[in-house]
Amino acid sequence: MCKRVFRIDEVHMRYRCSLVVLTAAALAGPICGCSRNLDKETAEKLLVEKLYTGKAECSVDVTKQSDVLWTFRTTDDTRKLCLAGLGNAGLVRKGKCFDSSCFLYEIEATEKSRLSGGELKFDCGDWKFYGVTSITTRENEATAKVDREMVLNHQLMGQIANCNVTKPAVGRAEIERSFSRDDAGKWSLK
Repeated sequence: MCKRVFRIDEVHMRYRCSLVVLTAAALAGPICGCSRNLDKETAEKLLVEKLYTGKAECSVDVTKQSDVLWTFRTTDDTRKLCLAGLGNAGLVRKGKCFDSSCFLYEIEATEKSRLSGGELKFDCGDWKFYGVTSITTRENEATAKVDREMVLNHQLMGQIANCNVTKPAVGRAEIERSFSRDDAGKWSLK
């Protein structure tokens, strides 16, 4: 919430963006120019900084054996083709067999990917951000309708076509994003 301290004789009072009428002589400083509502410019800036940074992320499930060792299970031909595709796309380096049956292979991430939380994560497309279409504000909460599009990298997806890839919703859509305002009046994404 926006706050401003005013001095009236010896008494201090906090201004919380409510209507306060003071005489010019009683006011020691400028009038608070805070806005209660989330404005379009602030919403779009936060969305671009935090969510729509350009690249969309996809993932493929892997198995974390330890803090430094990850494996990929190849129990059928499709999974073997998936591992080969991930390697050809430059997303993993295939290591040696991890088990006696060679169903598990050690893998390493490359500069194009990262291993985290049981997933191999990689950039698989681009976000196109068209803007905020509307904003509804209630006290310290706001909801913005956002027009955005996710465009897949079809060449990459073709290389890993045999993989079960988790990806964001593809295409153009209007979605809702929530925001909150702190005590200082600063808006942030929830």
